[in-house]
Amino acid sequence: MRRTLIAVITLLLAMSVYAVIFGSWMATEIVDRTSFVESALESFERDGSYEAIGSIVARRIVEEYPAAGILEETLRPLLTTLLATEPFRPLLETVAVDIHVRLLDGVTTAVVVDLAAYEEVIVRAVEVIAPGLVDLFPDDVFRSYVLFDAGEVPDIRAEVHVLRAVLWIGVVAIVVLGVILVSVARSRSTVLIAAGLALLLAAGAAVVLTPLGRSYPDAISNPDYSVLASNMYDTVTISLIQRSMLVGAVGAAILVVGLTLRLRRRGDTSAQMQ
Repeated sequence: MRRTLIAVITLLLAMSVYAVIFGSWMATEIVDRTSFVESALESFERDGSYEAIGSIVARRIVEEYPAAGILEETLRPLLTTLLATEPFRPLLETVAVDIHVRLLDGVTTAVVVDLAAYEEVIVRAVEVIAPGLVDLFPDDVFRSYVLFDAGEVPDIRAEVHVLRAVLWIGVVAIVVLGVILVSVARSRSTVLIAAGLALLLAAGAAVVLTPLGRSYPDAISNPDYSVLASNMYDTVTISLIQRSMLVGAVGAAILVVGLTLRLRRRGDTSAQMQ
C-alpha cells in the first residue's frame, strides 16, 4: 500500500512539475514583451521567414495596384533581401510588438508594414537592380500594407489566465505533495528517488510533447503564414526544451543520489547481518 501511494505521489509530482515548467515558460517567453520581441526577431531570421514577409507585402501591393502586377516578381526577392538588412530592423521590431499587442492586449486591428519610411532605401536598391524600373511604381506605393488581417492574430488572454492559475496550482501541489511524500516515505533515499523520477518524467513529457505542437502552425493553409508561424513556434520553444532538459538533469542527479544512498544502506545492512 505504501509503495502504491508513493507511486501515485510521484506521478502527481511529475504532473505538477510539468505544469510549472510550462507555466513559467509561458510567463517569461510569451507574456513578457521584451522576450517575445527578441524571439520574433530571431524567428524572422530562420529560413523562409523573410521570403514569406516579402511575398505577403508584394502580394498586398499588387492587390492595391493591379497594374503593378508586372513588378511582383521583382518586388518579392527585393523585399526579401532588404528585410534582412539592418535599416529594416525597426520595421520588424514594430511588427513583433504589434503581434504581441494583439495576442495579449485585446487589440484586433490589422498588423501592418509601413514602407513610407523606407522609400529611399527601396528606390536605391531597385535602381541598382533595374535602372528605370522605379518610374513604373505608382506615386503613393510607399505606404502601409496589411501583413495580418484584423482578427487573424489570435487573442490568447484567456489561455494565459488559465496557465497562470495552473502555474500557481502546480507550485502549491509540489509543496503539499512533497510534505506528504516525506511523511509517507520510510527513508531519505525513497524521497530522493521519487523526487528524481518525478522531475525526469516531467522533463521527458515536455521534451516529447513540445514538438507535437508544431502540427498546428504547419496546418495553416497559407504557406507564407505557415512558415512564419512554424518558425516562431520553433524559436520560442527552444527555451522550453532547454528548461525541461535542465529539470531532467537535476532529476537525474537527485535520482542517482537516492539510488546511491539506498545501495549504501543495503550494503550496511548486509554487513551488519554477517
